[in-house]
Amino acid sequence: MSKIKASEVFTPGSIPEYTYNERKEKKLENDLQIELEFGGKIIVLSGPSKIGKTVLAKKCLPADKVVFIQPSDLKGEILEEVIASLIEVPSNETNTVRTKDAVEAHISAEAEVSVAKSFLHFFKAKFNSSAGIKGEMISENEVTQEYKKSLLKQTTKYLIDNEFILVFDDFHYLEPHEQTEIIHKLKPYILEKLHVCIILIPNRGEDVVRAERDMEARINNIRVPEWEEKELEFIPTSGFEKLNILLGGEVIKSFIENSFKNPYLMQEICAHFCKQHGVREQCDSQYKINLDPDDLKTIYSKLPQTNVTLLEKLKNGKVTKGQKRNSYDMKDGSKLDSYEIILKGLAEVAHYEDIPIKSFVKVINDLLIPGEKGMSRSHIVYTLNKMVDICKETSPLEPALDYNTDTEKIIMNDPFFRFGVRWQV
Repeated sequence: MSKIKASEVFTPGSIPEYTYNERKEKKLENDLQIELEFGGKIIVLSGPSKIGKTVLAKKCLPADKVVFIQPSDLKGEILEEVIASLIEVPSNETNTVRTKDAVEAHISAEAEVSVAKSFLHFFKAKFNSSAGIKGEMISENEVTQEYKKSLLKQTTKYLIDNEFILVFDDFHYLEPHEQTEIIHKLKPYILEKLHVCIILIPNRGEDVVRAERDMEARINNIRVPEWEEKELEFIPTSGFEKLNILLGGEVIKSFIENSFKNPYLMQEICAHFCKQHGVREQCDSQYKINLDPDDLKTIYSKLPQTNVTLLEKLKNGKVTKGQKRNSYDMKDGSKLDSYEIILKGLAEVAHYEDIPIKSFVKVINDLLIPGEKGMSRSHIVYTLNKMVDICKETSPLEPALDYNTDTEKIIMNDPFFRFGVRWQV
């Protein structure tokens, strides 16, 4: 019997087998399956980025009955063609049609066309045959319109008859007009029990409603909440048990604390630990690995990050013409400008999702040498807003850093940004 590999146990970016936690108490799988079973509504799976929404859908829905559509699939493409191209049709089906050349030349000819590739391949073969039979009776434009209308009808019928589920991942990344077109085209078929699931981030559920005025009553929102400590603990506990690796309770606690309630980040930390300590596969017998705070710091500081470029941009700040930034003497002996100090301050409060500005001003000034002229609240807010602008340039929909002027709170929703600020600035 072959040994279990560490790469099979900890799987950031793919579907986990040994460390999948269905979070039974949340009843997420049950809710999703029941809502789809009853049908008649769009199911919206909403939750923070990389919280496990897509994994949930892929894990609990039958793989041979799900059509996953990414925003990139739809760029410059026709919705019904994209869907049809992703549906596999049994390879034992064949259809007698006229070849394309024969249709264009108005010459009768027959050819066996295999439909193993996709429903789109199957449909085009049948449609070309029909178009050839009609010959010159209809115009090219009429053929195009009939093609689109017929393709949508036939594709959705095939989906409904075969109980397929359409899943639109990262729906919030689509342009408003693209969202509107999708909902408008699929709306009539949803009433006929077409199963549609849309995955998006919190507070973007209105995207579906805005696309069609009367969709509000036809949506069931299943919110995927952040992970609790016990739920996160399952990943390292079950994973390292599979590998016969024993870690101390304080190490597991540190992993939990620094995963910022995010299972993807926990998978990343555990996988990186295995790489750093040469754990490639299951040990023959239980093997204990001791880690001290410096070892943990090394793991966290060397974890591959997606926010490196953004952190560098925030550190450099907005370009100011003809003005030299003030620098401040820090307690640790360094000399930093306002952007660098705020990043250092954010590292101190990275374990909080929102931070009152009043508290943050104190954090910032506590980093300065006593007697040093402090940073005023207005200057801190001004610099923060400049940093927020940089984040919104990088990701308008999900800025890693934000400042709410109404509540006067700093917001850091992205766990990967918080991790990067905490360990890699």
